[in-house]
Amino acid sequence: MHLAQLTIENFRVFGSRAEKKNLDLRITKGLTVLVGENDSGKTAIIDALRLVLGTTSQDYLRINEDDFYKASGKIAADFSIYCRFENLTEDEAARFLEWLSFEDKEPVLELTLRAYRVTRKNRSGVDVSIIEVTNRSGADGQGKALEGDVRSFLRLTYLKPLRDAESEMSAGRGSRLSQLLLHHPKLADQDKPSELPAVNAGEPPKPPPTLRGIMATAETWIKESPAIIGAKEQLNKDYLSNLSVGSEKLTGEITIGRSADLKGILEKLELWLAPDAAMLDRTKHGLGFNNLLFMAAELLLLSESAETGLPLLLSEEPEAHLHPQLQLRLMEFLEEKSKG
Repeated sequence: MHLAQLTIENFRVFGSRAEKKNLDLRITKGLTVLVGENDSGKTAIIDALRLVLGTTSQDYLRINEDDFYKASGKIAADFSIYCRFENLTEDEAARFLEWLSFEDKEPVLELTLRAYRVTRKNRSGVDVSIIEVTNRSGADGQGKALEGDVRSFLRLTYLKPLRDAESEMSAGRGSRLSQLLLHHPKLADQDKPSELPAVNAGEPPKPPPTLRGIMATAETWIKESPAIIGAKEQLNKDYLSNLSVGSEKLTGEITIGRSADLKGILEKLELWLAPDAAMLDRTKHGLGFNNLLFMAAELLLLSESAETGLPLLLSEEPEAHLHPQLQLRLMEFLEEKSKG
């Protein structure tokens, strides 16, 4: 399936249909490039799609009064964003069956997000302005609401402008790299326990077949290290034993932190550009190369896994920090990939 139409009314720079200031954008399958002056609506289009569909990184985009169209000192009471998807496969049609419309017996998925400015009284009886939002299917936005697991299949991949690619690819709790790897099909069985393979005489030992098995083995070896055993024994003998009360003895254990599940293992990993043959150590690269590395990682997940969202990539300022030759090569590459 592909996004075939986007209609926006009263959202940021786009006004009402009655005044012919709305956006009606037909989108062909493949690569689409938005080019325009500053404040012409490019970011508004990107953010409109993020609001309706969500993103694989699950970044949060809050709707506020600045998102409603303003003209002649007046602010619109509501705005709407309509997305239409065509050319659904049989699997996609089955997945979204409850939310589909049919035209000439062909399934289409139509989604409409509406936001309303309404006034409510708070507990003190004071009028306050709040924003209510609906996200429903159907040609007029009156169909079944988007809910449950179906939303996870609609998330798009979004690369924000001037992104900190080095930070995104670093290790840490909830890192973007761990999110990407966790959903990659080649890591599907890596959370299963596994033992060390049998060691054959004259051959070096082989690691367990799964990442969880490797980490469990490493944890066992670390706990058996004389240095760790010595530190632990001193901790228990000289300190915790003297702080125990009655028959209950306090005993400490030193282990690898958060090593039990695959997510915890992947959060310890980071991605960086390997050094060339003339360099043995890791080298800090510029923003342009790090951006390419980050985009490659996002495209890897986008191409390999159909279960993490739509095959739809939004990238703001993909040319940032790239010299002209790399800009051209990137656009050629994205065009080639969009035809796949």
